Amino acid sequence: MPRLVPIQTSFAAGQLTRRLRARTETRGYKEGASILQNMVSLPHGPAARRSGFAFTFEVPEVIESARIIPFPVAHDQYFIAVFTPLKLWLLSKAGEALAPELVLNSEFNAGAANWTTVAGGGATVIFGATTVSLFSSASTSAAVRQQVTGLTIGITYRLRAIQVSPIGSIRLRVGTAAGGFDLGQITSSSPSPFIDFVAAATSHWIECANPIASTTRTIASVSVTDPVAAPVPIATPYTLDMLNLLQYEIDPSGKTMVICAGETPVQTLVWNGGTSLTFSPAVFTSPPTDWTPTNAPRTVTFFQGRLWFGGTPTSLATFWGSRSNSYFDFTSGTLATDAITRTIAKRGGIRWMHGSVKNLLIGTESQELVISGGNLVIMTPDNTDYESQSAFGSLPIQPASLGNQVTFVSADGRKIFTMGYRFEENGWIATDLAFAAEDMTRDKIAVMTYAQNPESILYFLTGQGQLLGCSYDRGNKIVGWHLHPSQVTFRSIAAVKFLGTDIIWGAWKIDRSGSSIVQIGTMFSAPGAVFQDAYLRVTSLSATNLFTGFTHLRGKTVQVLADGAIHPDVTVTSAGEIFLQLPAKEVIAGFSNVARLVTMPVEPGQSPQGSETLYKRFNKAYVSVLSSSRPKINGVRPPDRTPSTPMDTREPFFSGNLFSVTLGWDQIETIEVLEDLPLPLIVAGIFGELAAETA
Repeated sequence: MPRLVPIQTSFAAGQLTRRLRARTETRGYKEGASILQNMVSLPHGPAARRSGFAFTFEVPEVIESARIIPFPVAHDQYFIAVFTPLKLWLLSKAGEALAPELVLNSEFNAGAANWTTVAGGGATVIFGATTVSLFSSASTSAAVRQQVTGLTIGITYRLRAIQVSPIGSIRLRVGTAAGGFDLGQITSSSPSPFIDFVAAATSHWIECANPIASTTRTIASVSVTDPVAAPVPIATPYTLDMLNLLQYEIDPSGKTMVICAGETPVQTLVWNGGTSLTFSPAVFTSPPTDWTPTNAPRTVTFFQGRLWFGGTPTSLATFWGSRSNSYFDFTSGTLATDAITRTIAKRGGIRWMHGSVKNLLIGTESQELVISGGNLVIMTPDNTDYESQSAFGSLPIQPASLGNQVTFVSADGRKIFTMGYRFEENGWIATDLAFAAEDMTRDKIAVMTYAQNPESILYFLTGQGQLLGCSYDRGNKIVGWHLHPSQVTFRSIAAVKFLGTDIIWGAWKIDRSGSSIVQIGTMFSAPGAVFQDAYLRVTSLSATNLFTGFTHLRGKTVQVLADGAIHPDVTVTSAGEIFLQLPAKEVIAGFSNVARLVTMPVEPGQSPQGSETLYKRFNKAYVSVLSSSRPKINGVRPPDRTPSTPMDTREPFFSGNLFSVTLGWDQIETIEVLEDLPLPLIVAGIFGELAAETA
């Protein structure tokens, strides 16, 4: 009886198609999984559980879908545009309806102006360009304070802080005097903690502090707004069918977003400063005669100091460039700075445009082209040419930029091509990222976005609202796909960079009393992440059995963490209340999402004939985890309490090898690692001892 020692130390290849089940000799097989759900394949090898989506906003109408478009307007300052049929809802970066900001210098753009610091005894407060860092000593909690004026007595206001890495415990206070907390106090490790308070006067003191000794917390903003101010939608011309077809680009100043839809005039969203934004039709000088209110461009980009449009419903293959450095002026002429018009003399309407570092790229329904100035570097009306690079074709989905590459969705919606320039072939070459996971895109791709940091991941939504991810590291030749099933149905997803880290914004649909409701929220990968969807964190000043504020989950059964401990699932009341079995100070509640990893059939290849035809059985199996819970291994959870852990305290997260004995003989031997509790899980490797024999 041969004894085999299978080892898998990497899951970087992600979930593989069943078509690779017999390709045991490939690197992908040895680093892949047959199932990788709600886990992300990391380029270093481990598979880590994905963070959940935190609830921030519910669209106050009965709708089926929405489209999220981030609008970064300045350094680490952005808004979220949520398009629903014929309406636009503008949200702050906290995901709340825009309301007047009462805190002066709330984002620290003016350094320490308007803030009073609390330091001394070794504690320090350091103001950066757009953040403040609070280092607390053993004796003093570093803090910043401000007296907020302009409050209305009896109105409920929300004090919120937004943290950036490292995420940790932050204390918020509201009081009638500096440092006081007679109106409220919380301590939370949320990336965006908040506290609601009722104004007892027209001015109060707020404070944001780091309560943990010998640590640093970095805060990006501290705000006070009216959280129940009724959001006011802006009228738009976009119907339900147009939402996922919207293409947009932001001008180099960062103050104007240009939005195209084809069957309706080009629109602009302009930032006027503060929280003031204006949505209106674009005003052009000498626009092309082809453009009409129902025959407008479908694609847009900026390149070489010009605003470019392409493909109207009747002029499918024509593209236009504005006058140089005059984005909305399309006056034609013979000067080098005049507007440009060209029509591609090959079949296929324009589906997208992308201004890369050195080239203007165009994707049509049948090919991909590079637009250039011929022998000149700069394009002019007399020197603009195009050259076909490949003939894959695209869907009308805005491409994603990955460094010096551009990623687009194929014409059948099932392949994901990434196109980059190769000197050895003197052209742009496209490769299919979905090759090893072709079955994951059978339900065609409808939405795409790219998050660069902390991990390089392309996220996709299928037409049925399934969330997919693809970890992509071109330099290390790593492509790893993962599937993210959820109890919610995703409708839109978008990434926005904030202090160097990408935050994923999502829109999802839930059903309530027979009606469809769309909610908005964020997924933020950081220490202290929550592993539930549509979750909300609510904190109380004193321990209580009753928590309110979960109206977005009313009538739903949810997972609950109470002061960090697992609580039995509860059903949220019609009033949005949660009742606990024991008192707690902090509750996190949301929909469960199960993390699951199943290996490919074990094939160590150590016996002369291989082991595909042998019956196998694990004598010993080990799962190596990092800072994780103790997950179920082939359906059995290892002992999750150790003698060294005091009663009534949570078991510390574990790093090391978890032992499991798996009985039973089978020709297809796999290991399943599953975590259905809202706890962290990082699988670094799986290994063991396998007995094998012929039938």
